[in-house]
Amino acid sequence: MPPGTTKLVYEVLEPGVKPLAGLAVPVVPPCHPPLAQAKEALKPSPPRPHTQNSPPEPPHPPQDDSHGSSWLHEPPDCPFDLHGSPFDTRQEAHGKGDVEHLSSGSEHCGGAWLRALSKMELLMAVGGYFGSLNTVQAVRLSATQPILPQDVRAAITLVARRTELLQTCVSWRWAWPWFRRRLHIAAPFRVAREPLMETYYNILEAPYDMSRGPLWRACLVPEGRGAAGEHRAVLMIAVHHCLNDGYTNAVLFREVISVLNGAIQGRRHLPPLRALAPPLADQLLGPRELLAAAAFTVYKFLTPTLGRFNSKLYFKGAVPRPSARHARTARTRVLHAEMTEEATTQLRRRCREAGVTVHALMCAATQVAILHTAGAFGRPPPNEALVRVFNCVNLRRYFREEDREALGCFISIEEEETRVMLQDGASGDALWELARRGYAALKVSLEEERRPLRTLAAFTPVSLLIPVNYLLTRLGLPNLNDNHVITTNMGDLRPLLHPGEGPVTPTHMLRCVSDAYTGHPYTLVVQTFAGRFSLTLEYYSTKTTPAVARTFFTALIDLMLDLAITGAPAPGGGPHRAAALHHDKFCPETDDPDHDPDQDPDHHHHHQESGAASLEGAVLPGQQQEGYWRDKIGLQARVIRAGRLQGKQTELWDSFITGMRDVTGIPLPGRDFLRCYFLYYF
Repeated sequence: MPPGTTKLVYEVLEPGVKPLAGLAVPVVPPCHPPLAQAKEALKPSPPRPHTQNSPPEPPHPPQDDSHGSSWLHEPPDCPFDLHGSPFDTRQEAHGKGDVEHLSSGSEHCGGAWLRALSKMELLMAVGGYFGSLNTVQAVRLSATQPILPQDVRAAITLVARRTELLQTCVSWRWAWPWFRRRLHIAAPFRVAREPLMETYYNILEAPYDMSRGPLWRACLVPEGRGAAGEHRAVLMIAVHHCLNDGYTNAVLFREVISVLNGAIQGRRHLPPLRALAPPLADQLLGPRELLAAAAFTVYKFLTPTLGRFNSKLYFKGAVPRPSARHARTARTRVLHAEMTEEATTQLRRRCREAGVTVHALMCAATQVAILHTAGAFGRPPPNEALVRVFNCVNLRRYFREEDREALGCFISIEEEETRVMLQDGASGDALWELARRGYAALKVSLEEERRPLRTLAAFTPVSLLIPVNYLLTRLGLPNLNDNHVITTNMGDLRPLLHPGEGPVTPTHMLRCVSDAYTGHPYTLVVQTFAGRFSLTLEYYSTKTTPAVARTFFTALIDLMLDLAITGAPAPGGGPHRAAALHHDKFCPETDDPDHDPDQDPDHHHHHQESGAASLEGAVLPGQQQEGYWRDKIGLQARVIRAGRLQGKQTELWDSFITGMRDVTGIPLPGRDFLRCYFLYYF
């Protein structure tokens, strides 16, 4: 087989499902020998000489009864035309001996080392080893014809084969993690039959095998027809946060929808080739930023420990903490609300008149809502408090013009700590003045001080907070926290993703990140999609209870609705709040299947009765089985000692890790992470 030729192996999507138009999803092994560079993939394949026995045939026009997207399922004419990947190659710089060295003792067997992770990507990867920091973006699709799972999977596969970051995994190379290309570009796609939000939470909490990959998955949830007779389905794409951010998620969805629209309309849309971007943010760091990062690191470690920030977070016991049993679940749940287009327009107009942004107003309302929440559980609200808000910043604002469309995880945070008084939320003038002060401070932080770059280098040592909080969670102890809330605002998504004129169009969006082990109880996810202001509250069972989260979210939404419609807080409420909410969405306002059993007396009483019956005659792990666990650990240690003499340390270390997982019930990370992570820090 000539170099550069892709060997195609076809497999059927689901057993028992008849493929449409010769449906077959190709699995593309790497080319042997590889191309030298990814840029050579842009060159067209050389034409084959025609013979007299096999004259070239003109392309046949599509039949009337053929499906419009049948071209998605046809075999490609050349390796990089449709399903091929120009990135799935091995660098020619490696000699034959180097390749053999890489493949011996590695499960990747020659996957190319791409580059080392940046400082923010390292933080995200550490969270991935503990089953956290997974991003999920769900978009409701509306179409004039049925949305077929075969077409959606083929479109996602095409985008994955032309986007290099979706072909990578994270593998440790000495004392630092690296992106490494996977050998097989699989499309982890399924069709869900469960309820929509149950599917959303399942895909949000599903962990990844960071060293094997793939570090993304997709799911389609079919829905019934809408009010106008259109076909509906919700597409969920989950990508681990070490590979992407909000901007990258929006671009991936845009490409998938463009491929679907092109296929239905009978034309081919090939997404552009996107190679893995270099660590552009780290390249902007200088001595000044590194010195500031060192100070921020000390600050981040002292705040939750010696600074006792938990007393400020829970207002010295005024805000209830989650019980130990509830905190061990480590779940992420969301509350979501959207304004109507009319209310969104009024909100923008009032912000322009006041000289602030919508984000500054939302931060001011968040600070006031935190004070109101502290007084909603039996104690009077505090007159004032220092509220610390972390804003997630898109670092592409500091990139060169040609690099601002790079895909990857290019974010950082900037901190704003404000002394908020209860009277700041008593009138509209006071609240708008609080928003002006916050907007002025944010503008100085982003433009003059460039504080997000100063905090970027600190995320390497700060990543230790994740395993510490993970251990505290397993022990049922309070997590360490250093701020009240983190905000992430994508702004108006019309330049990236918006309802178009094609047969498939996005109508609603919900995005979220599982982030149970970092130092905050809430994350506010904000964007304007399809002309509607959308606000999502993520809360984590390790740090707060559903009752507290609902109270905080209700206070925040009421303030935003009042400011948009009347321009001032309305303590008595009014009909304008319900009229300003958009109710046609797939995530209801009261969606909250997660509850704390220790705060439900009826559930707790029933649990005690049923638990007593189920434990009758059972073996308690802490008593009779104590000797069993001790013998099991001792056996693993003896096997390790015996295996060292036979030169099988690698395999037996994996066996020891597996045994410890069985003993402790903790999903311990693999040997590469433990060895390299602690080697780097200690």
